[in-house]
Amino acid sequence: MIGWSDFVAIVRDEMRPLEERYGFSVASSECPFVRYRKDSIEFVIYFDVDRRQEFDIAVRLTEEPKFSPSVGLPALMRRRGIESYSPQFLQVTSEKEARGELQKAGDILQRHFQDLLEGDVQCLVIDHEKNKDTH
Repeated sequence: MIGWSDFVAIVRDEMRPLEERYGFSVASSECPFVRYRKDSIEFVIYFDVDRRQEFDIAVRLTEEPKFSPSVGLPALMRRRGIESYSPQFLQVTSEKEARGELQKAGDILQRHFQDLLEGDVQCLVIDHEKNKDTH
């Protein structure tokens, strides 16, 4: 099993490109979330250290947190028509599993969401006109 401080260290190692290439900084690392923030964009990495060792990564806008729910990486990928990311390990119980999942998520972000990493939030905005009920 991985402890919280070990998980935070792994996140900092594997998500280093967020800081070095894209200007994000760690906003907080209070259990169960590690939060990276730049301008109005926040990446939230969740790890349930106490119970089931669950892992998840999402992004949200911070300008109006009440009206800006987190959007998981699989949902972002579906919005772009990209084959959905499914974590191999929904529960990360070892350093190797945690590193693998974080590397995979980081690769996906850099390959498919360069615009978001550079500050363009259009992929987070829902087009309500497109989704309006026409009854």
